[in-house]
Formats: sequence, structure tokens, C-alpha cells
Amino acid sequence: MNNVLENIRQELGLEHIDEVVYKWIFKHASNPAIVLGTGNKERIERAIKSVDGVQMTREQWYKILIEAGYILW
Repeated sequence: MNNVLENIRQELGLEHIDEVVYKWIFKHASNPAIVLGTGNKERIERAIKSVDGVQMTREQWYKILIEAGYILW
């Protein structure tokens, strides 16, 4: 999983892997909310920053889904 996340992080030009995860969650069709469970200022700022900026492609989103073990059809 880390390899896939790192590759996508580099493709998107992001600083941290957690930004990739936030973008993945925000791209989900159900429009979920993120509960960070942290008081770490930097992580909160990265989550907020992930709402805008460069967008993850569908291909990138599905790469993560498949790497997580979801089987398509």
C-alpha cells in the first residue's frame, strides 16, 4: 500500500502521503467527512489543504482501492 500511495503522492506533487489519503476520501461518491482524531496542527492543515488544489484521477483512486484488497467485478 505504501508504494502505491508514494507513487501517487509523487504524481500529484504532494508533500505527504496522508494528503493522498485525504484526497482519496474526499473523492468518494458518498461525500464523506473526515474525523482526524488528532490535535496535530500540521496534520489538520494538510487535511484542509487536501480539499483544493490538484485532484486525484479516477485511475489513481481505483489503484488505491484495489491495493486495499477490493476486487472489482
